[in-house]
Amino acid sequence: MLFQELVDEVLEEDMKEPVGKLIEKKIRMSESDKEKRIPVINDYLLKNIVHYKDLLENMIDDRLPEWEELDHAFLKLIDGM
Repeated sequence: MLFQELVDEVLEEDMKEPVGKLIEKKIRMSESDKEKRIPVINDYLLKNIVHYKDLLENMIDDRLPEWEELDHAFLKLIDGM
């Protein structure tokens, strides 16, 4: 997926303009150039980091704790090569 497609499909409408302006600046800059933080984007990122950390901490861990069966199948596959 292209970055612009991700912006169009996922990013909230009120963030599209500031992100678009940032992209325009970054296109004109060299990769190592730095720019001042853009408060609205910085606040958005901080808010979402807190949100997703909280979401993650409260998720039920549904991972399979036992990997022996998968390990055995993988080793058997490798032995057969």
